[in-house]
Amino acid sequence: MKFVSPAAQHGPTAWFAALMLALLSIAILSSVHMIGLAGQAAETRKASLQSVELLDHLQYDMLRYRQIEAARALAISNGRDFEAAQLTELRSGIEQYLRQYGPLVRSAQDRWLAERFADTWRIYLLLDTKLASFAERNDFTDASAFYSGEMRGVFNGMADQLDRAIHLRAEAAMEEEDANADLYGKLCGVIFGALLSVAGLVAVASGKKRRVAPRNAAGTSP
Repeated sequence: MKFVSPAAQHGPTAWFAALMLALLSIAILSSVHMIGLAGQAAETRKASLQSVELLDHLQYDMLRYRQIEAARALAISNGRDFEAAQLTELRSGIEQYLRQYGPLVRSAQDRWLAERFADTWRIYLLLDTKLASFAERNDFTDASAFYSGEMRGVFNGMADQLDRAIHLRAEAAMEEEDANADLYGKLCGVIFGALLSVAGLVAVASGKKRRVAPRNAAGTSP
């Protein structure tokens, strides 16, 4: 007895259904994969934007710290409490931003910059303690020379590191935004292509049915 496959028993209809199912399966799997990639890109972009926001806060507080340091160094002995309290508050805020930034670091270069910045900030705080000792002695000459000399060089190096980190994270956010838009474009293309293929198959099948029907009608006996 000759074996006949189910597809052959049901004729072109079974092959049409199988082909349409395969196309739809490919479209669904591709869509799920691209949606996953788009989700990852969106999360990376969100982390980059959060990083830029934190680094902006750091940059602003650093500049304020530098300005208030000068006010403390030049203030009279009984007028430094206000500046000292402000500096304490800024130090606390900067440390908090550094802790929040750590988990958002992605690349090795970002990690290196973050570590360099944290190390330089600790060095700068040591210099700040020395500046405060000049101020306590009302040694305005040495305080001014130290503030505008060694401290300025360390601060500018730290500011350069921070600028570089902000630039890198802003670029990463823009790249992920472009990648996300590209993935959604490809996703739409896959879905549209699958629908177009299914529509074409439906049109071909409908045309075959219309051609077969008259022949069957003509061959029917009265």
